[in-house]
Amino acid sequence: MKILDKIDAQIEVLKARKQKITAIDKNKKRKLEVKQKIIVGGFFLKNTLMKMEKEKALQYLNKIEAEIPSNRRSDKYAVQQLIEVVTNEQ
Repeated sequence: MKILDKIDAQIEVLKARKQKITAIDKNKKRKLEVKQKIIVGGFFLKNTLMKMEKEKALQYLNKIEAEIPSNRRSDKYAVQQLIEVVTNEQ
C-alpha cells in the first residue's frame, strides 16, 4: 500500500504541474490576442475610422458602444472617449 500512496502523491504533483503549465499557456495566448487586437485596432483607427466622414464614423462608434455589455464599463468609457475625439476633431 505504501507504493500506491507514493504513486498517488506523484500523480497529484504531476496534475498540479500540468495545471500550472496549462494556465501559463492560456495566459500567453490571451496576452497575444490582446496585443493583436491593440495593433489591428490602432491601425483601423488611424487608417480607416479617422478618414471616414464624421457622421458615418459616429454611427459606427455608437453601434459599437451599443454592442458592449453594460458590465464592461471601462470598454464603454473608452468608446465614449473615442466618440468625443471624433466629434471634436473632424
